Amino acid sequence: MRFGFDFEWINWSKAFDKMSLTLKNGTNSNINRMLAAGGTGQPDLNVDFLLNWKDAVILKFGGEYDFSDKFTARLGYAYGTKPYSGSTIIPIIPAILEHHLMGGFSYNFTKKFTLDIAF
Repeated sequence: MRFGFDFEWINWSKAFDKMSLTLKNGTNSNINRMLAAGGTGQPDLNVDFLLNWKDAVILKFGGEYDFSDKFTARLGYAYGTKPYSGSTIIPIIPAILEHHLMGGFSYNFTKKFTLDIAF
């Protein structure tokens, strides 16, 4: 039986204050029409998304148990604080989960062939 623990601190407050997005020279005629709004040419679209993120703390716990020489099971849990506030979250930034539960196992068919599955 083995146990593990990990502590992670991410200094988001010093990373970025905003994320800038610029669209120009598009190849999608529908989006170009919407941006032009009846005008001529392909206008550029510049948008700044405010981030103002806080630092994040992530705590991870895990363990594995060898049921036999062939079968090992694993289980883990992670907790992370959210770096963003409700007013600055935007759909194009990947989700940041607070709670994570992980599980998996390994099965050794031979010394050179092992099946590992994780979720």
